[in-house]
Amino acid sequence: SIVIYDLKGAEVKTLVNGFKAESNYTIDWDGADTNALSAGNYPYTVSDANWCMVAGTVDILSPSQLQLDTLITHISCFGYDDGAIDLTVTNGTLPYTFSWSNGSSTEDLAALDTGIYNLMLTDGNNCPASISITMNQPPLFEVDILGNLSLCIGEEIILTANIGDSFIWSTGETGQAITVQPLANTSIWVNAIKNGCPAEDTVAITVNPLPTVSAGNDTTITNGT
Repeated sequence: SIVIYDLKGAEVKTLVNGFKAESNYTIDWDGADTNALSAGNYPYTVSDANWCMVAGTVDILSPSQLQLDTLITHISCFGYDDGAIDLTVTNGTLPYTFSWSNGSSTEDLAALDTGIYNLMLTDGNNCPASISITMNQPPLFEVDILGNLSLCIGEEIILTANIGDSFIWSTGETGQAITVQPLANTSIWVNAIKNGCPAEDTVAITVNPLPTVSAGNDTTITNGT
């Protein structure tokens, strides 16, 4: 029998059922190069030594092109390493082999820092696909305490955190601005959160004593003197 196999070695079609040696048959593929076939429909004609003929067609199939889709979770805060890449592969032929530029061989990546991550993927037929992903992070979030940092004892000052969504002060208050009346030199800090990212600032406050006024010793003045 003359048997046609596809590129994966599976039997496609038996052209002739008989017991004659294969060399007694002539196969005409209508000019197609049977060593370099792409997907498509190929007609053939098989004839034997008695000019008996059988005609037909063979369909050569090709797997659908590999497709890579990603769901990227960028880094949440400056300096963190919580980025992630969720990869979905469709089409092609199992199994898939993953080769990431950071040395990983898994489909998905987690705990990522900033940078570029390149993937080279091959499927069960050694068909390749690639993708390049840039992992970003937000700018550095910094909070500053604004206000007069030097006062006289007994005075009040207003301290304001310049930016943030929520605040916790060392005094226990939670507003963006606080009023304080320290009796001695002290430090005050604030923890601020913006878009889920924390920042802290601390300021030193100088409390100056009140000035001492002296007019000298008491003097008795006699009328007419």
